[in-house]
Amino acid sequence: MDRPLLLPFGAFALGLCMDAWLEPAAPAAAALAALALLAWLGLEKSRPWLLPVALAAAGTWHHAAWRIPGPAEIASLAGPEPRLAELRGRLDAVDIGLPDPKHPDGRVPARGSMAVESWREGTRDDQPARGTIRWRLADGRGLGLREGMVVAMSGALAEPAGAVLPGAFDLREHFAVSGIRRELRVEESRDVVVLEAPAGPDPGGRFLAWAHAALGRGLPDDDAARLIRAQALGWKPGLTRELATPFLRAGTLHVFAISGLHIALVAALVVQVLRLFGVGRGWCGCLVIPVAWGYVAATGWQASAVRSAVMATVVAAGWALRRPSDLPNSLAAAAWLIVVFDPSQLFQPGFQLSFAVVAGMAWWTASIESGLARWIAFDPWVPESHWPWWRRWAEPLRRLMLLNLASSLAAWCASAPLVVHYFHLVSPVSLLANLLVVPLSSLCLTANAAALATASWWPWLSEWFNQSAWVWMHGMMWASQRAAELPAGHWYTASPPWPWWIGYVAAMALVARWDTLLIPARRRATAVVAGWLAAAACVWIRGLAESRLVVSAGGEMAFFERGFDSLLVDCGPRGFGDRVALPWLRSRGVDVLDTAVLAVAEARFRGGWDEVAAELPPRRCAVAGRMRSSPRVASRQENLVAGWQSGPWQALWPEPDAPGRRADDLGAVLAGDLGGFRCLLVPALGEAAQRRLARANPAALRADVVIAGIPSHGEPLLPEFLGAVRPRWVIVGCASRPAPHRLTPAARSRLRAGPWRVHFTDEEGWVEIRVRPGHARMETATDRGESTWMGGDE
Repeated sequence: MDRPLLLPFGAFALGLCMDAWLEPAAPAAAALAALALLAWLGLEKSRPWLLPVALAAAGTWHHAAWRIPGPAEIASLAGPEPRLAELRGRLDAVDIGLPDPKHPDGRVPARGSMAVESWREGTRDDQPARGTIRWRLADGRGLGLREGMVVAMSGALAEPAGAVLPGAFDLREHFAVSGIRRELRVEESRDVVVLEAPAGPDPGGRFLAWAHAALGRGLPDDDAARLIRAQALGWKPGLTRELATPFLRAGTLHVFAISGLHIALVAALVVQVLRLFGVGRGWCGCLVIPVAWGYVAATGWQASAVRSAVMATVVAAGWALRRPSDLPNSLAAAAWLIVVFDPSQLFQPGFQLSFAVVAGMAWWTASIESGLARWIAFDPWVPESHWPWWRRWAEPLRRLMLLNLASSLAAWCASAPLVVHYFHLVSPVSLLANLLVVPLSSLCLTANAAALATASWWPWLSEWFNQSAWVWMHGMMWASQRAAELPAGHWYTASPPWPWWIGYVAAMALVARWDTLLIPARRRATAVVAGWLAAAACVWIRGLAESRLVVSAGGEMAFFERGFDSLLVDCGPRGFGDRVALPWLRSRGVDVLDTAVLAVAEARFRGGWDEVAAELPPRRCAVAGRMRSSPRVASRQENLVAGWQSGPWQALWPEPDAPGRRADDLGAVLAGDLGGFRCLLVPALGEAAQRRLARANPAALRADVVIAGIPSHGEPLLPEFLGAVRPRWVIVGCASRPAPHRLTPAARSRLRAGPWRVHFTDEEGWVEIRVRPGHARMETATDRGESTWMGGDE
């Protein structure tokens, strides 16, 4: 059988996906796997098609056994409610951050994972427990935490935070995929007690400290020097957000992950050295394996490095056993080894990108290269003996450029769906940027390897190699920066609907098989794929006519979009813009922000605005009350007073002569008519302003839904104000912390007693309202399966 591992691995992976999507009980999955296995053993004639069924059932059972926590796991013992607890266990991973410049004491945050051995709540005795948790320490100075330590940590044990906005990064789901279902927040370093430290020095830590010093010898402490260590040693603090952004937009950020490029380069250097001494291919394969795993161990066992080492091990084992090499079959074997050991890897973006890129290069490079060669080929009828000298000289270079361009295009096509889905970024400029950055990265890594090899014997030569790597790194930075600045070189986009991806995969499969198809078959396949993509485009265009209004989980911001028009209302406290608002706006495909409204002159609503305005300066910026917007958009600032209008939204408050000394008395009130569905936005309006507006213009306040924040003084949505609005649905943007976002129990009880449906974002998370002609529906973070229809006869 040609490539015998592809189909079995596909069936096993399908079983893993079925359990992740359907979530059956573990006994049911085990029974299905046993039944399929017995049928395969008993029915000899049906074995060819029963084997994939048995493997799919085995994958379902394997993932279910891993997914469902046992009774002794910490997630089952602690329950879903947050609680103060003390946990004891061994540290699996430790990540010490850089000093916090915003904190007056310069605290050093730390985080990592712990294999739990026991836990205690209050004055109870220790109870045995197992499982892995994520821990976060506000200040880790002076503790010397490292992997392998046995520690006791006291803090707040709870589920990781969920998504603040629909489609935003979900920390809870991200950790759950890895089997981590609880997070421990530790506020003080005194709440951490080291019970047992590993015997002897940490070899990995000693090597990294030595390597950091060796790679920094003779270099200035600048960005290029830090990026060199980030690339060669996987040093995460060196790759800051500011430095990573140009590489991300140019599509070259992958060179900083300890991945296939690094492992392949290390293996190639080892093989070349061994071949110089006449070592055979089989022995080269045997020696490459420990060297690759040694590099992985030295750089901290990063997940991307482990995946690449497994792939290299499979290929090198084929050399050692003198087996014929087949890259797709080797990929299937490596992927199977990884998911059997850790089924969560199948759902990790890094795993999917790594294998998709290598598989795309294996399947599509030859087809793309042959197509490109026909476009730029020399006259095929001229024999090689009659070529001019310059053509003989240029032919090897032409073939190398064709191979590199075809490989880059194949990798880009294979990774594009995943990059759009996870990072919401399209960067066609990466096709050209990688042609320059990848060779420079190889030169830089080669210089790093030479610097480390000569650091102890010839320091002067090691410095020369370091300076060479510094030059190559500056070339990588320059190329990525220029590529990121090219017009239309990259843009952000929302992930298209799933029918579009089916058509995309079909188109790529057609490209791979193009040379093997007859002309009539090519025409039929092209027509089918084009028709499918056209239908998917119609579905996407239909969604553009939908109006969407989103309120964040803490009520920090609201966002409205219809087609390519957008309106942002407030932007949360400082840090919210960078961490939440900006990445989420990018995930919606917002490259240009039409209108921004700063509705309340308080830091908890507008502190994150400067962070968003630095990347997405709006065309219009309306400011309520006595405040100024960011200096970046000062020339486009408008005063937001009653009568101001943007699309379907109109300001009802503040009046030009509205009295009030407090910021929430001059906060904006916006009313929008979304296709017959009327919405009222009240970000944070004080009690005096509520009473005056309700008496002055009650007819204009009438709305189907009112969305309100928490004012600094008094309560939101007074009875008099709600009597003028007469809503059917009330959404209150509140949070358990900080205190200004907290809703009092009395106000909560009063709002629950009204004749409307009420939703509190601190209980139900984010809220999204979608309006189409004739009907509207609302979703919350906790009620995503059963949407509430708000149109029609309700």
